[in-house]
Amino acid sequence: MFIGGKTEGYSGDIPGIRDEYERFMRHHSEGPVYLVGLLGGETVNIIRDVKEGRATEPNGLSEEERRVVHGSD
Repeated sequence: MFIGGKTEGYSGDIPGIRDEYERFMRHHSEGPVYLVGLLGGETVNIIRDVKEGRATEPNGLSEEERRVVHGSD
């Protein structure tokens, strides 16, 4: 599960949570992955990438279930 994450002020080339997400996807491309945008941060940017087809979120949830999880508080 990925929640929050710094979008600025991080050390390294990319935000830490995005690095963790990309590493996880390289080693476990079939997931499951759960992105929760409740706290904002870099996870919201990853969710945006999923919605626009630049990233994947393999977790077995339907499109409607993902929409609810991504947009709920």
